[in-house]
Amino acid sequence: SFKLFNENLIKETKTKLDPQYRLRYSEILYYITKYKVENVVELGTGRTSFIFNIISGIKCTSIEQDKDWLRKIISILKSFEIKHSIKFSNVVNYKNGIRFSNLPLLNPDLLYIDGPYYKKEKKKKKFQTFSGKYACYDFETFFDRKVFPKIIMIEGRTDTADAILKSPYSEKYWFKGEYAYYFQRNKLLNSISFRRHSIFIRKN
Repeated sequence: SFKLFNENLIKETKTKLDPQYRLRYSEILYYITKYKVENVVELGTGRTSFIFNIISGIKCTSIEQDKDWLRKIISILKSFEIKHSIKFSNVVNYKNGIRFSNLPLLNPDLLYIDGPYYKKEKKKKKFQTFSGKYACYDFETFFDRKVFPKIIMIEGRTDTADAILKSPYSEKYWFKGEYAYYFQRNKLLNSISFRRHSIFIRKN
């Protein structure tokens, strides 16, 4: 089913499949199983939207900023008769990056960060982050509401991991960086785990 979903998505959007997708999805399933995740908030939609919505016992709410992409994702999921809850939100500039302007009031076990994305301007903007790329600050929206997910998984976006680590609430979490996070920061010994996500695990 995933193969067919991926073929349809490539046809509709021309987006390529992550070469490490098996590792990515096995990590998702591992943490969902280990920490008994029942509710997921997914920031950004795509192939993971398919994955989250076919795992038994999981309720997933996804947030998307691109109306055209959203229409295509919903259409493909519908063709597989997959129930979903995908909501649209605009994106605003915030601190050294961006965040969604309208996140629903939810208390997820797993916050999965694969968005939003920054629409590049004609003149490339460099942010005051480690890599110069934008950070996603939607975690602050949850933290400000006193919502602390059991697990926060970040796909790429290593500067977002730094932003969480700088948060006063970061002490509530254990942190495991992904391969790219440690490689960028020249912590090569840590990178040998070849983790596909940066992961925050709530201590209690």
